[in-house]
Amino acid sequence: MKRYAALTPLAALTLSLAGCGGPTEVHGVLKMDGNPVEGATVTFVTEDGNKSFSGQTDAGGNFTLSGPRGPGAERGNYKVVVVKSPKIPGAETMQPGSPEYQKQVEKMAEKKGPGSRPGFPGAPAPTLGPPGGVASELPSVYASAATTPLTAKIPPDQNPLVIEIKAKP
Repeated sequence: MKRYAALTPLAALTLSLAGCGGPTEVHGVLKMDGNPVEGATVTFVTEDGNKSFSGQTDAGGNFTLSGPRGPGAERGNYKVVVVKSPKIPGAETMQPGSPEYQKQVEKMAEKKGPGSRPGFPGAPAPTLGPPGGVASELPSVYASAATTPLTAKIPPDQNPLVIEIKAKP
């Protein structure tokens, strides 16, 4: 009888933790006009803006969400922000932070004009909102939680979750 009494608190703790609903594994596909988008960052932002979970797309547009505590995302309703940063020519062979890499970044900033690149003198602070916020090869409407028309629910109704954007929203 004493043996069962010792197991009761352990069983109660196990059941209470199981009901906490830890992170849900979320896999998705990002498509623009029906075609997969490679090299984009897909970020799910909570409606209050306090938490976010993101993933990078591969050649097939596939992504997996992760957060500060690792893979997965918390249950809830989200705004979906999608950004694809322009590639820095030749950066594949350079080490980020190296003098060569920094020179290439500066050249790109000069081509776009002064103040067009965050981190340079006179440039505005980086934001997630247009105009002039995050540089993206995708339509700017998707680059901000304030303007994106995309929403999602976790856990998703379908797996993988398909995020469809338009080149001309």
